[in-house]
Amino acid sequence: MNEYDDILSMPRPVSKRHPRMGAAERAAQFLPFAALTGLNALIEDAVREKGVRPELSENEIEEINRRLQQLSHSRNVSHVCVTYVREDFDSGSVCTENRQGILSRVDTEKELIVLDETTVIFFSDILSMEEA
Repeated sequence: MNEYDDILSMPRPVSKRHPRMGAAERAAQFLPFAALTGLNALIEDAVREKGVRPELSENEIEEINRRLQQLSHSRNVSHVCVTYVREDFDSGSVCTENRQGILSRVDTEKELIVLDETTVIFFSDILSMEEA
């Protein structure tokens, strides 16, 4: 004899306080919870092939450092042409860009240069730099 045999034949209890829920309302309780909305889009973004950041040789890095040193001590107005890496944070793509202009500032503390008072380029992003 099973321990629940005595209640198997009893009618199902009905609550006097809570009315019976309809089938659609009951089904809604078991719908998947979307706590991670947008996760699939983020995963696809991470998997999508991104541009590859170019690597510089030791000689190229030394040459850029030498030019930056010269320009930071120069009192003359310098027109320069800079090729640098630009990353698009929305798409995650990496591209190179050429910018020509007047060198407004070389900030060795923050490791950046400013062209035409508007364009900020970090030392680590510079691929080449020449006086124009």
